[in-house]
Order: sequence, then C-alpha cells, then structure tokens
Amino acid sequence: MHKANVLLVAFSGYPEINSTWLHLDNGLALLAGALVAGGHRVRIKDLQTLDVWGRLYPHEHKAEHATLYQEFDQYVHNRGCGAPPDDSVIARAKVYDQLIVERNSKVVEAIAHEVAEEFQAFAPHVIGFKLWSQNSFQDQILLARRLKQSFPNALLVAGGPAVELLREAVLRHTDVFDLLIYGPGEQTLVDIADQKARGGMDPSKLSSVIYRGVNEQIVKTDRQDPRLASGIMPCYQREVYVDYDKKLHNVHVESDRGCNFLCEFCIHPLKSGRQQKKSAEEFVQELAQLNKEYGFSYFHLAGSDPPYRHMVEVSRAVVEAGLDFGFMGFQSLRALDEPGLKLMQRANFDRLWVGIESGDSEIVFDIQKGRKLERLEARSDLVREHGIAITGSIITPCPGERDGSVDATITLLQKIRPDVVLAYPPLVQPGSTWMNSSSYPISIGDQNAVEDIFAVNGMEWHTGFRILPTAFFDSRLDELIQINGGSYSDAYCQYVFNRRKISKETANRSSVAQFSDRNKHRSLLKQLYFRAQVSVCNAIRTGSFETAQNTVDIYNQFVLKGGYSAIA
Repeated sequence: MHKANVLLVAFSGYPEINSTWLHLDNGLALLAGALVAGGHRVRIKDLQTLDVWGRLYPHEHKAEHATLYQEFDQYVHNRGCGAPPDDSVIARAKVYDQLIVERNSKVVEAIAHEVAEEFQAFAPHVIGFKLWSQNSFQDQILLARRLKQSFPNALLVAGGPAVELLREAVLRHTDVFDLLIYGPGEQTLVDIADQKARGGMDPSKLSSVIYRGVNEQIVKTDRQDPRLASGIMPCYQREVYVDYDKKLHNVHVESDRGCNFLCEFCIHPLKSGRQQKKSAEEFVQELAQLNKEYGFSYFHLAGSDPPYRHMVEVSRAVVEAGLDFGFMGFQSLRALDEPGLKLMQRANFDRLWVGIESGDSEIVFDIQKGRKLERLEARSDLVREHGIAITGSIITPCPGERDGSVDATITLLQKIRPDVVLAYPPLVQPGSTWMNSSSYPISIGDQNAVEDIFAVNGMEWHTGFRILPTAFFDSRLDELIQINGGSYSDAYCQYVFNRRKISKETANRSSVAQFSDRNKHRSLLKQLYFRAQVSVCNAIRTGSFETAQNTVDIYNQFVLKGGYSAIA
C-alpha cells in the first residue's frame, strides 16, 4: 500500500520570452520518481502551460502595454547613453503595473480554486511548491495560501530557485509554508512524506530543511545532498504528470550535477554542491529507458558545466549502443579536441551553450571565469567545423567594466561568431560572491533588506507582463546595490544601451548567416522543435497562444516516433 499522497505544484507567473518554460519539468519529475519509488502516491500540477499564460495575458490592456513598454525602453536607453529621460514614464508605468498585479491576483485566485477542485478526491497529505524567483512570488504565496485553506491538514513544503536564493527570507516574508527544502531535495522530500504517513512530524530529524522552531525562531538543519547515481528515474507518467500533454515534450537530463568553479555571479556551487557525475554507461541506459517509455529522443544536459571528457564519453556510449538521440548542453570550451568533437557530432550534439560573459580579459579574470579568451576563437571554429551550433551569453555591464570593455566584447563576438548571442544585465543573486561584496566595483548594503525586497517583488530583471523591473518598481534597491559606482537601475539602463550597440555590430555577422547555413543539416525533429520554440516565444510576446499550441502538438506527436533522425 502507498504511504502518503503528495501533490507537487509549479507556477512561475507570466514567463519571459523563452520557450524552455514550456518544457517538461525534470526537477518535478525527479521528485515524483523518488516519491513513487518510496511507495507514495504523487501528482504533479505544472501550471507553466500555454492555457494558463493565456489567462494571465491582459488582452484588454495590450495596446496600453505596447505604448508604455516602448516609452520605458526609450527611457532606459536615454539614461544609458546620458540623454535626458522622461521621468513621467516611471510614474505611469507604476500605475499600470499595479493594475497588472491586481489582475494577476484575481486570475491566481481562480486557478487556486480550480486546483483545489481537481485534487479534492486525491486529498494530499503533503503539498510541495517549486518556488521561482520571478516577480510572481506574491502570486505563488497566494496560490499556496488558498490551497492551505482547501487542504488544512496538508503539510506545505517549498523548494526551488527562490528558496535556494532567499532561504530564511522566505520565512521572514510568509508563514504559509511549514518547511523549506534547500539543496537537492529528492531524499528530503521522501523523508518528509514518510514522517507524514506515520502520523507525526519532527523536522529536527530531517536534513536540508528550514523551519520555525520554538518561539518562532528560524531553524536550519545540516545539508545532506543525495548521491546523483541513485537509480531514481524521473516520472512523466500521465497519471502522475497530469499536465503532460500541455507541455513541450523536451526534457532536461542529469549526466552530472553541481559545479566546482567559483564564478562570482553564479550560485550553482551553492545550489547544487560539488560536482557529481554518473557513469556514461549508466546515464545512457537511463536515456534509453526514457526513450522506450516516453519516446524522448532529444535531450538537454542540465548540468551547468559538464566536463568535456564526460560529454565525449557519453557520446561514445550513445554511438556504441547505436542510439538515435540528439543533444544540447552547456560547455565552457576550456578543453576540446577533434576526436572528441567527432564523437559528439556522431552522437548528434547539435548545440552548445557557452558562457562568454565579456571580451575584456581583466573582467573575465576578476569574476573567476577561469578561461583564456585567446583560445575561444580557435575552439569555436573547431566546434563549428563539426556542425555544432553555439549559443553564447554575455553580461553587460559587468562589474569593473570600463572604457573599451564593450568594444572588446563586440570584437570577441565577431571573431567567434556564435549562432545566437543572449545578453543579460548583471543580476545580484543572494548567496553569490557579488551579493557578499562591499566595495567597488560592486557594493551591497543591508543584505537582509535586499532579500526582503526580492521576496516581495521578485529578483529577476524580467518583468512578466509588468513594465518595470524590480529596481524601478522599488527604488530602495538603488540605495542598497551599487555597480561600477552607479545604482542598480543605472546598470540596467547601461545594459539596454550596450545590448543595442552589441546587436547592431554583431547580428549581421553572426546569427543570421550561420543559422540559415545550418538549417539544411538539421533533422526534421530539430526543425519542428525550432518552429515550436519560435511559435511559443511569439505567443508570449503577442498573446497568440492557439497558434503556438498547434506547433507544440505537431512536435509532440513527432517525438513519439522515438528517433532524432526520423524523417516522417
């Protein structure tokens, strides 16, 4: 017999323009797999779907949003280049954003009622929330509170990105959760379900949890990370993953977890711990099982920096097993060779994500990126020669940026010619080295105050369907965070100006030409995936969700053919 009924819930609000929000959630599926293996009944309610986004999209305010967005974009560009901005834009955007906040809350109230109705018969003993760090945090808390009212005897547990970043600040902000899980949570969540099934809870005997103890004092137990090679498989069964058919059937998989590097802007070492690796043979057996059970044949390696040699060994195991899979993954390009890339090409690695960050070698050194820029050009050429595309990401302005830094980045991008360049503003994440800095080029004031603002308003620069990022919505951040001698919002304005300059100088020499050249080499599955990606991103931008659902359905049907190279 089963032990406990566990409901896992994920809601991120209105997403940024990025189709990965529609991918099946490997983290939730892995938690479900661990719980099922432990004898528990599980349901996943994944609210990151096109129909939910369609309800959050304020169609009645579309024209007003477009006008205000353009005005705000011009405002930040003017500030970034030193031209006089129209400050009235901020006041009008705050009024509009408050309207959107109130509208979203009404939608979330309705969604919470529907979720409670859907799982009334399931009667969960434990409800686990995956909390995101987007500016939907208040709505996630509202959803949790309403479900707590509907299931008063259920234990409410939260984990995920917001907990990893904010930790104790979550409990300073809300009392709706009984427990928080920090670090990889599959074993801890099983232990919680076991205790609940036995009829009692003693959080002091759990690892990796944060809770309120005697006299409301916040208690944090020691962290204990589960071993990655545990044999637990993610569970995507339709009975468990009830929104399975609403998702884009692309999956992230873990050949490794954790990171041994110490890039100053990143929290991966804090979030995932020291790097662990599965053996290539064990990992490929898991992929074959996922392919057999669900038809998946295109996989995203979820590790933040899988070792190159490990990727080669995985490729070798795929080729030797005669498996027709496709892959993309992160790679630092620190160590490459032609024999290894040939194996990756044969295994259908078709894209690598590379964190470039900056073309200024001093900045790259200062943020402990651990890479020599002069090697990137030759290694990028070698990757392209083997038919593997590169998506590069940069941060601008980086702390320490000076005259010539942006031009150095442009020059580097023109040399390495990535197929796609993603530019991000500097994001100060709690737990990162940047967050702990107290002197130029990045200075943080009261860290608890920063975390509390992030908990209320979100910490990402992405705004959902609001206009203003948090630094503009709550001006206290400008007093608490200084980058390169300016305020946090100044850094965002500089980002917009730099992004336009970089795009103007690199687009015609990079993404357009290389993308069209490589189209004819893609498998039909990858072409359908690309069309689905574009359609989802356009829908997020315009609200045309019905068209996006059609392209997603076409891709999902094709995935069931079970092979990366299938042609019909």
